[in-house]
Amino acid sequence: MKQENIDQIEKNLSLLPKEKLKQHNVYLRNIALGKVYGPMTGYASLDKPWLKYYNENNIELERENCTAYHFMRKHNINNLESISINYMNNNLTYKDMLNKIDEVTKSLVKLNIKKGDVITLITANIPENIYLFYALNRIGAVAIMADPRLKEEELTEIITSTNSKNVFAIDTFMNEKVVDTIKTHTNINNIVLISPLESLKKNKLMKKIFDFKNSKIKKETNAMLWNEFLGMGYNVKFNEEHLDENLPALMVRTGGTTGKPKTVILSNKNLNEMALQHSLGEYNFNKKDKFLNFLPPFIAYGLCCATHMPLVLGLEVILIPKFSAKVFPKLLRKYNPNVVFAGPILYEKLMNNRKTKNYDLSSLKIPVSGGDTMNKNLEIEINDYFKRNNCNHKIGQGYGMTEVSSSACYSKESAYTLGSVGIPLINNVIAIFDPTTLEEKLFGEEGEICIQTDTSMMGYLNNDEETNKVIKTHGDGNKWIHTGDIGKMNSNGNLFVVGRMKRIIVSNGSKIFPSSIEEIITKNKDVESCVVVGKPDKKYRSVPVAHIVLKNDKVNKDKLIIELECSIKKQLPDFYLPYEYIFRKSMPLTSIDKIDYVSLENEESKNKDNIKIKRLIKK
Repeated sequence: MKQENIDQIEKNLSLLPKEKLKQHNVYLRNIALGKVYGPMTGYASLDKPWLKYYNENNIELERENCTAYHFMRKHNINNLESISINYMNNNLTYKDMLNKIDEVTKSLVKLNIKKGDVITLITANIPENIYLFYALNRIGAVAIMADPRLKEEELTEIITSTNSKNVFAIDTFMNEKVVDTIKTHTNINNIVLISPLESLKKNKLMKKIFDFKNSKIKKETNAMLWNEFLGMGYNVKFNEEHLDENLPALMVRTGGTTGKPKTVILSNKNLNEMALQHSLGEYNFNKKDKFLNFLPPFIAYGLCCATHMPLVLGLEVILIPKFSAKVFPKLLRKYNPNVVFAGPILYEKLMNNRKTKNYDLSSLKIPVSGGDTMNKNLEIEINDYFKRNNCNHKIGQGYGMTEVSSSACYSKESAYTLGSVGIPLINNVIAIFDPTTLEEKLFGEEGEICIQTDTSMMGYLNNDEETNKVIKTHGDGNKWIHTGDIGKMNSNGNLFVVGRMKRIIVSNGSKIFPSSIEEIITKNKDVESCVVVGKPDKKYRSVPVAHIVLKNDKVNKDKLIIELECSIKKQLPDFYLPYEYIFRKSMPLTSIDKIDYVSLENEESKNKDNIKIKRLIKK
């Protein structure tokens, strides 16, 4: 079928009234299920075969037009006595949380914060961050989330670029120098400091530590403290008004791993659609389930999928303010959560930790892996580990990006396929396109992964040029998010990520997909993990280099390289053979525990623990 014909069909569908479009999608679902006979085009955007995995009553279900705060409150009106937040075993019910949000709202009003104002939150996973986000949202103000570990210069740039006049910051990372720099180089009116112990003041020991630290900070910085801020709201009246879902609600920074960080603007509609699609997706969520949230709020996944979504669904959110990969097994043993969203590295830690190697995981019913690639071998290992330890569920992979409010697809159990990152969320459309011509690819063909969704960002702040590179209007008149990832989709709607367009290594004119090499190397019994990156080369432009972490340092590395190269030559063209093998103690990680590819590309084995071996087999 010609692209212009596909575009015309898509245009006609986009003009259908909501009810007619729903009927059409139910019709497509019945074709995919074999209930009715109908034409299949072989194009994902037209066939939508993934709809067969969803309940037809949930397709294109209407969403209430409201703020994120009102969406969360409405969904918990009959759930007020359940636990909403578990913070260091200090529990708040949904009623408690809503009362706290009321308090904070009144204090914000007293600070003269209005609809459209941008407020900077330099915080962590603490209850006060949740109160602030929803209170600001209720007023119509926008929260810009910033990483507390950033340098003063980066923080001032964020505050200045968003024209933020008020800052709320966790005091752990604040000192006199940081506060003075912010005050001197920005136009802020107020800076309010919050202790991570604020919610634990009832504990006498914590209160003693809290009072000492706060009095010291107050003296050094002359900033406002949280209890002073809350005191401002006494007797203040707040007149609630209906706010449109298309208003901006949140700003988050992209990771900046492929260039200068950008500020993504997300609307109430984006956040609510994300929560709605998870509630309609039959993903096994139940009210009162325990959701382990250690993801920082300054990434889209942390606020959208790990905070707003579980709170809308009425779950108990276990907040972890400070997190490192090594404590992950301890957290699972301590809290026995039902829902966990984590990266592949953390599940490896869980399997290899002596205290959780044989730990009962029967309470774990929604284990999700996302944020980084997982090869098939590791996926099989994790599933076997779950089965041995009484978890009756397979690892569910997900896929998304900041620009679509985090998640775009998920491998629900009824659609589980090894190696796939899942099927599109119920109201999303994912298709594969030629990145140059924008022609859609057939099932099984590789191209750029593009997403059409109501969770699509409003754009990058003050950066139309970059926005237009990511959000493109196709010939069908619809706007698609271009992910920059190469992938393919099978005829059931399962998405497979092949690699990043920017990670593709072009060597002597030939394209090399690092994931293909990584998958072969990690199959070896002596290899724990592998990452392949490109290294500049005068002759070939770029050559693949394999970074490897071994399960045992006593392995004969020369012998292992010969084994690996023989395996690669059997399955891939000769130009895929790595030029170097670097054996490392561990992989460098970003602040949110993803593989730091940029660091690997820039590194020339500076670490003395790394051992470099040149290719042993000649082409």
